[in-house]
Amino acid sequence: EESKESGLLIDATQGRKTRAILVMDSRHVILSAIQPETISSRFEPQASAEERDEKGPAFYTVRA
Repeated sequence: EESKESGLLIDATQGRKTRAILVMDSRHVILSAIQPETISSRFEPQASAEERDEKGPAFYTVRA
């Protein structure tokens, strides 16, 4: 709600169900209809599954 009022909320769902919420360094909050796992894999397409396991999760899933 605070992000929406301050203009820092970006709704990228195009009317679909929100599946991920991204909080950026700039304090922007992005609502996405894409699964967190898919977003993560798009940012690290070269990393093998083994490398990702060593680093730990690049995202955290929070369910309400």
